[in-house]
Amino acid sequence: MAKKIFTLLSASDAEEMLGEKYFYRQRIYRLAERGRINEFTLNGKTCFLGNLIVKEFLKDLELRIQQNHPNLDFDEIHCFYDEMNGKRMVVDGLFGKGVSVDTDKETEEDLLKKVSAVVEWFESEQSNSKPVVSNASQSHEVNDEYITSTVPEEIEWIRVDTHLIEEVEVKSYILISLPSIAQYVGMRSD
Repeated sequence: MAKKIFTLLSASDAEEMLGEKYFYRQRIYRLAERGRINEFTLNGKTCFLGNLIVKEFLKDLELRIQQNHPNLDFDEIHCFYDEMNGKRMVVDGLFGKGVSVDTDKETEEDLLKKVSAVVEWFESEQSNSKPVVSNASQSHEVNDEYITSTVPEEIEWIRVDTHLIEEVEVKSYILISLPSIAQYVGMRSD
């Protein structure tokens, strides 16, 4: 049976460990005053469970996104705290995209502005843009630009270009036919 390890942090330790701008101590104290996170006293210091601090901040973030953008499908959107790639709060699933903030340098407001920028951009581009479809005769141009010279020409390429939106970088995607790749690799597609 696996043991769960809980870390007790003072508000200033949580601020330093989780991200100074996003997880500021006054907000942690307000969450405790409202009874949303439990307070503990250790060696005369008021402490909190680190995982509950993150959990409550995530709940607040999700609620604010829902209030600001009620038309979004919230079954697709996931908010999480990422420690693997620095200290980041991430909102994933925004029309297949994700945005994040560095919790040492940016606040929840910065993240909400980025989410709003992506939503506004997608809603404005949704009716105007269509993916550019090229066939095998145009694949030579694509092969010159990318490292795809070993892929057979009968694969149909669909390229969807996006651009930089108010400090939110959205990557370009290239979609290809999976049966064509399976055939190229030598696997049966049936």
